[in-house]
Amino acid sequence: MPLCPLCVDIVDSDALTIPSITVTLVGLFLPLVLSLLRFIPGLSRNIAWASLKSMLIHPAVWGRRHREPVAITAGGGIVPTRGQSLYVFVISFPNITLLLAPYHMIQPQSNFASREEQEHSTIGNRAGVMALGNMVVLFVFSARNNVLL
Repeated sequence: MPLCPLCVDIVDSDALTIPSITVTLVGLFLPLVLSLLRFIPGLSRNIAWASLKSMLIHPAVWGRRHREPVAITAGGGIVPTRGQSLYVFVISFPNITLLLAPYHMIQPQSNFASREEQEHSTIGNRAGVMALGNMVVLFVFSARNNVLL
């Protein structure tokens, strides 16, 4: 808890904006770039590309059924394809990495009584700003007739 309830954290703005912008740009432009691969001449007729898609992108993550409901007793839902799971992993990796990235902290300071309080505040601030960056991606992907899909 800050020593003064009206005190505002003095935070380096780049430490908050760079991870958020990075996560937003990766989330928005990665599917766009990957979907443009289909326009490369001759790639659709390439046997290696077809076998890569048949083994890595289109099959279900587990089992044989994808894009159809699974047992209700297991919680229901739809088994994702391997390509969808890879996308979720690729989006999660920069989120976790940028959240746990090194922090620049100066101690002692007037806003926080201990280094632990300052770490909690800094991690919370960065997580909040990165969540807003992820919300942009969520909003764009939830739109109907999305150009990115």
